Amino acid sequence: MVSPKHLLTKREYHDILQLSHSSLSIENEESLNEVLSSLHSLIPCDFSVCAHWHIPSVISEDKINLKLMNHSFPDEFLSIYFREGFYMVDSTIQKFVEAQAPVNFIEADMELGGETPATHLAMDFGLYDGWLNGRIDMQTLMCTSLCIGGEKTDTSERTRAIVKYVTPFISMAYGSLLERPKPEITNIRLTMREYEVLNWLKHGKSSWEISTLLNLQERTVIFHITNIKTKLNCVTRTQAVAAALRLGLIGF
Repeated sequence: MVSPKHLLTKREYHDILQLSHSSLSIENEESLNEVLSSLHSLIPCDFSVCAHWHIPSVISEDKINLKLMNHSFPDEFLSIYFREGFYMVDSTIQKFVEAQAPVNFIEADMELGGETPATHLAMDFGLYDGWLNGRIDMQTLMCTSLCIGGEKTDTSERTRAIVKYVTPFISMAYGSLLERPKPEITNIRLTMREYEVLNWLKHGKSSWEISTLLNLQERTVIFHITNIKTKLNCVTRTQAVAAALRLGLIGF
C-alpha cells in the first residue's frame, strides 16, 4: 500500500495512521461512524456512506444486491438514486469497477462521456464532487466500498492518496460488522402517524410530498422517518420499507 506521507503534514499523517488503526478495532456501527467523522476532518467532504454490493447486480440488473451503512448522505438522495436505478448508469461506479482504484466523480463523468442522471440528482442535493473506492472479492464479485462527497471540488493527489490509503481499513471494518449476526427485531411498536408515513414511503413519496398529504410540516415528517429507521434498525428509507414489509408491519 502506497503511503500518502509525502503529500501531508506530519499532523495529517499522524491522524491518518490513527484513523486506520481505529478502524481495526471497530465493534459496532457507532464506532465506524466516529471513524468516518474523523475522515471528514481530513478530506473536504460533507457526506459519506459505506456499501456492500454485488457488482453484476449494480451494473446490469434491476434488482440490486446491496447493504448500506449511511453516515451522512441525504436519505432522500439515496432513496431516489436506488429507486430510479441510477446506479446502472453511474459513471463513477463503471469507472471504479474497471480501474479498481480511487475514482473521482468529475473525472469519471468527463472520461466516460459527460453527465448522467446520477450526476444531476447528486447536484440537486449539493453533491458536486466526491470519491469512490473499495475492495472487490474476485471470487464472489462482492465489493465493500466507501463513497464520500460534498459541495467542494477536490481532485488533488493528496485526497486521492488519502482515499486510497484509508479505504481498505474502513472496508474491512464494515465487512467485519456485516459478518456479525444482528439480534432479531421483535415487539416493534410504531405510532399511527409512523404507520401513515411508512405507507407513503412505500409508494416512493418524498418528505415534502408526505408533509403535503398528511398536512404536516416537512421537518415533522423527517422526525417520524428518523424514528421509524431507529425502531427498524435501518439506515435508509428504502431499507426501512423493506424491513417493514418483511416483518408484516405494512402490506405490499
